[in-house]
Amino acid sequence: MPDVTTIQLSRESAASLRAAHPNLTYDEIIQRLVSQDLVTPDTRVLSFSKLIKPGYQDEQARQPGTKGLVVAVLMHFPAGASGLVEIRVVKQSHGGGKDYIVPSLEDSFIALDDTEFVAAPLSIPVESRDTIRTEWYNYDGGFAHTVPVFVLVSKV
Repeated sequence: MPDVTTIQLSRESAASLRAAHPNLTYDEIIQRLVSQDLVTPDTRVLSFSKLIKPGYQDEQARQPGTKGLVVAVLMHFPAGASGLVEIRVVKQSHGGGKDYIVPSLEDSFIALDDTEFVAAPLSIPVESRDTIRTEWYNYDGGFAHTVPVFVLVSKV
């Protein structure tokens, strides 16, 4: 038997870990959290990208195709976006509920310039038939912008 130790967790923390990672041991969960290993062989990357015309809004939707956890969201804001392109990522449950993934508050958006935005680690449960949707709002009246978004879903 490998060298092991005991750690104390509240019952609430233990239940949260089991719910978020049902097929992993506590040791595997802790190793994953410590390493923040977001991309594994069981990770699907949902890619979203559209050229948004000046003054327009658009969206793109994908299904994760597997039961899992959204573990990260990455966005690349190119130079010139100037905080005028707002983005949010939303989960629409197959049963009808809606959850805001990034940002996590309703009616909130991310708008930056010349930078990468990374929300990680996350642990948002998704079902294979749920819909992950990226919404773009381009308030730049003079220029079209493409801000790619990547949602990482780890299979559980």
